[in-house]
Amino acid sequence: MASRRFVKDLRNEVPRLVADGLVTEDQGARLLARYAAQDEGRNVASIVATFGAILIGLGILTLVALNWEAIPALVRVLLLFGATLGAYHAGYDLRCHRSFPKVGSALAFLGAILVGVSIVLVEQIYNLHSSAGHWLLLWTVAIVPVAYALESASILALGLLTFAYWFGAQFGRVATLGAPHRWWSDDALFTLFSVWPLTVAVFLSLGILYWAIGTLHDTRGWSRGFARTYRGFGVFFLLFNAYMLTFRWFHGDFWTAEEFASINPMAFGVIWTVATISVVVFLTSAVGQRDRRELWTAIALSFFMVLAIVSVSFPQVRPSDYYEYPYGRPYELFTPLSLLMNVLFLALVVGAGWLGLARHERYLINLAILFFAVDVISRYVEFFRDRLSGGVFFIVTGAVLIVLAFSLEKARRRFLTKMEPVTARNTAARG
Repeated sequence: MASRRFVKDLRNEVPRLVADGLVTEDQGARLLARYAAQDEGRNVASIVATFGAILIGLGILTLVALNWEAIPALVRVLLLFGATLGAYHAGYDLRCHRSFPKVGSALAFLGAILVGVSIVLVEQIYNLHSSAGHWLLLWTVAIVPVAYALESASILALGLLTFAYWFGAQFGRVATLGAPHRWWSDDALFTLFSVWPLTVAVFLSLGILYWAIGTLHDTRGWSRGFARTYRGFGVFFLLFNAYMLTFRWFHGDFWTAEEFASINPMAFGVIWTVATISVVVFLTSAVGQRDRRELWTAIALSFFMVLAIVSVSFPQVRPSDYYEYPYGRPYELFTPLSLLMNVLFLALVVGAGWLGLARHERYLINLAILFFAVDVISRYVEFFRDRLSGGVFFIVTGAVLIVLAFSLEKARRRFLTKMEPVTARNTAARG
């Protein structure tokens, strides 16, 4: 059975073979159709197996929960660890020894989820729970080595997500040290929202760091399969947080002057430290690849990151009596800063689409199109929400969404046609 990497390389190579006259267009189409069908079947098996693994896990947890209080503490712990190790063992055996890689990956992913469940429940059993949220870091440390050992992109994705949440929570705790008490500051799951504009800058920097780590993985054959996972998270974090910066209210409506002055100065040191590490790793990976395109990408993203950090470090704070006005601050669609961020965000979207086209990576194109659509809809709602009556607004919005969906699908198909001309023409002929 061909690997996914082989299928991806074949899709990139067949158009060149056809262009050079080494194979006919019909032969190239037949090759792609053969392996595309095989890959599609594997994807379906992966989805079904993942859902099955999740349902099994939910069933086990439900059965245990129904009798939880009646089970001795030591037996509870043994049940949790036994279920986790059993899922890992079954996943490893099916993936590595019995030629069922998708089902094995799904069971291994279930094991990674059970690791987090076990940590939380053990904390509850022995009253070890704290507001610091370090169980997220422990979860990350426990599953990332397994991801590399089993070459599981899904487990790695879970580890990257838990680490990002842990880091954001710790940043929120640092930023609110000495600040007036807020109800959410006692729980690690909510502290990252307490200084949300600054957290956006941290996550934007973390997204660039993930992208840079993905580029480093792309230079090493043994870990190249993880490059896409790192870059996918990096691009999503980057575009999502850049999108948040496009709103006018984001830069001025979160803090009063007193609240902003109470932020721990160490928070800004953390932001710039993460940003510096991101730039160094990105430039190092770009130079290591000897790819001028990666180098210019690193420079452009570093410039945007610095500008974003500066924009949230010196916000236009709202007055203390802001909410006493009948409608808040007089409405403005854009300020000079938000207008600049909108222009830079669109540049990032176009750049992501261009990189996806140049690198033959569909997920970059899909993410670029997704965020472009979300941005267009957001600007439309901002502009027309107070200018059209309710019924007219919904009718016009529905029509705009239909036209936008049609246009975006045509644009996506054009991109994919440029990436894989033979495959695209064959797909269109079948459709």
